Amino acid sequence: MPVFLSSSTKGGRKVSYRVLLTRSGVMKEDRESNRFQGWPFHAEERREDGEINNGAFDLISQPHKIDSIHEATDANGLRPLIKYLNRPVGCFMTLGCAAGIEDDGLYYSYLELTIRYAELARSTDWPQEFEQKWKHFLERAESQTEGIRHLLEESCRMTYRHFYLRPEIDRRLLVCMDLRAVSEAHHRILISHAQRFFELLESGELN
Repeated sequence: MPVFLSSSTKGGRKVSYRVLLTRSGVMKEDRESNRFQGWPFHAEERREDGEINNGAFDLISQPHKIDSIHEATDANGLRPLIKYLNRPVGCFMTLGCAAGIEDDGLYYSYLELTIRYAELARSTDWPQEFEQKWKHFLERAESQTEGIRHLLEESCRMTYRHFYLRPEIDRRLLVCMDLRAVSEAHHRILISHAQRFFELLESGELN
């Protein structure tokens, strides 16, 4: 099992990233996505369906910009999760998200994220290990709350795809978490479990 080590300085503090990788994951690659290919993407005019794309923001260097992401709220749980993932000493960075009610009445969201460490972010290994850590988390959660594994498996789908980090046109990989819930309140509960997953993952408790 290879170990990738990296370090960087954030606000005067040295941050080390330690990620264990395996090749045993089975996350599916999304080759048909019509979402952005280059990041950061630019804001767009209001669409015919009323949707608004405010563009991409580097929330690590500009955390206040989260106020411009109207999809991320405390009510649906995305705002606290995104703030957590983009904190100065974290291992991840978020790239984009959306949330709302689908035609069938279900509440949906997606959140795209990547690893901050450039060498690892270019490797197909990291999404697969991410998938394995998620499965480990589900097993752990089920041992504490019966039925939660099935709920999360039915409500959350993960895929990965390539994108380009501008301006260097650096080809990397991102993971997309798609969630479906019966209501905004239910979605917030699902997101709280996702945040717990990231907390355990970054603390090394899922190794």
